[in-house]
Amino acid sequence: GEVELLARLRDHFGLTMPLLSDPGWDLHRRYGMRRGSHRDVFLSPATWWAYARLFRRWNVTRPTEDVMQLGGTAVIDGEGTLRWLHRSRNPGDYAKPATIAQAVDKL
Repeated sequence: GEVELLARLRDHFGLTMPLLSDPGWDLHRRYGMRRGSHRDVFLSPATWWAYARLFRRWNVTRPTEDVMQLGGTAVIDGEGTLRWLHRSRNPGDYAKPATIAQAVDKL
């Protein structure tokens, strides 16, 4: 994501580790992450649950990024080696924070 978005995420969760911004999606593609199909994005129950959570909080804004781009989370060590990777199958598929913390702890 964009640097500003990652800064808000870092502040919200109180993270102390560096986060990598990849607004050009270069590493994203290199790690095998992809754009979703219309089926992945619009017919996934996880997507509709994510929308329901947003609507409940009325925190809905117009998207600023590619809504078809599926996300992912990578843990990279200090030498730049990929140590752990989660590729999202649909927009509601995120790595659990506890799982990410375990991957970081292993470093």
